[in-house]
Amino acid sequence: YLKWVDQRRAEFSEEAFLKEQMDRWQQSHDKWEAQVAADKAKGASANRREPQKPDGSIRTWSVPGRSPSDAASCYNGMFGVFKGLHIKGVAFHQGFNNAMMNTSCKPKFYRTLMKLMVEGWREDFDDPHLPVAVIGLCAGGQAQTRLNFEEMGLSTAAYIRESQRLGLADVNDPEHTEFIPAYDQKIPQLHTKKKKELGLRTARWALKTVYGNDEIVWETAKLESCEVDSDTIVLTFDKAVRPDDFGSEIEGFSIADESGVFTMADAVAVETKDKAMQYRQVVVSSPLVKQPTAVRYAWARSPMGNLKVNGIPWQPLHSFRTDQIDFAPEVTHMDPDGPAKNSEAIKLLKSQAAAALQTRLNAKAGDRDGQ
Repeated sequence: YLKWVDQRRAEFSEEAFLKEQMDRWQQSHDKWEAQVAADKAKGASANRREPQKPDGSIRTWSVPGRSPSDAASCYNGMFGVFKGLHIKGVAFHQGFNNAMMNTSCKPKFYRTLMKLMVEGWREDFDDPHLPVAVIGLCAGGQAQTRLNFEEMGLSTAAYIRESQRLGLADVNDPEHTEFIPAYDQKIPQLHTKKKKELGLRTARWALKTVYGNDEIVWETAKLESCEVDSDTIVLTFDKAVRPDDFGSEIEGFSIADESGVFTMADAVAVETKDKAMQYRQVVVSSPLVKQPTAVRYAWARSPMGNLKVNGIPWQPLHSFRTDQIDFAPEVTHMDPDGPAKNSEAIKLLKSQAAAALQTRLNAKAGDRDGQ
């Protein structure tokens, strides 16, 4: 990556960049003038905004090696200035740019960077067990529903959330690290506006685990096992997981067979008289999947999913999957064919998701007609 940045810096020409800007502006301005003339000829009064002419300045965003998105730029300018000071811990929350549905989405690369970032912080602040919480990628955009479930389940955001959680787990210090799910705080924008809610959630973690306040409630749960049982999959968790109102149906699960195409699934809690196992097992199934191999939960950018750890409202169960299917080819910055490979893979996934959605909706309509 750094070699790629150095190459771009060496090839960058201010003169060529400014000329390209002017050429692009001239094209858009010519188009604007033609549209205005066409409006006048039709007697229309469309209020078209004139393209702004470049003023000859170059923003740092456009200069290789100086952009805030380049390696270490944000860290050196915002976080690294505190290097060497004593801090109690770190709460990290990131925006959406790494989860765009294009070549910028690199879950495996992100997972590696997450681990290295935490290790780098601990080295900089001379604290091998510096507490770190990662607030999961927030929900946004169109919410997942029963009418769009499969299409919304085609999600780069879910892969990045997974990479945040697994990258943190790769640090191998569970006592001093925490992944805090945030997908239940839904706002249809890139960045969450529910910062108060997520701040309170993070404060609970810090007060309980970092400051040792035992009066604060904070619990997490993880998947212990996933077993195929005939045409169902049985999930076992290390803690009770259930909707916080007891009465709601469990939602947010999808299921797939060897094809790897996921469809919305039914999910029910296993009833038991063993108090130690109450609400710790969930059975997932679908009449459309006879030989299931994998499940996913809360797997969308703004997902369905209502399981809470011990039913605690502010403790949503993190999204997860039991398959190992890559989203799309994880191309490098230097692969000239990368965008084309990525685009073709996404096009196929979209068509599969659309077909799965239509199949389920058709089956549901057929069930109604047969009643």
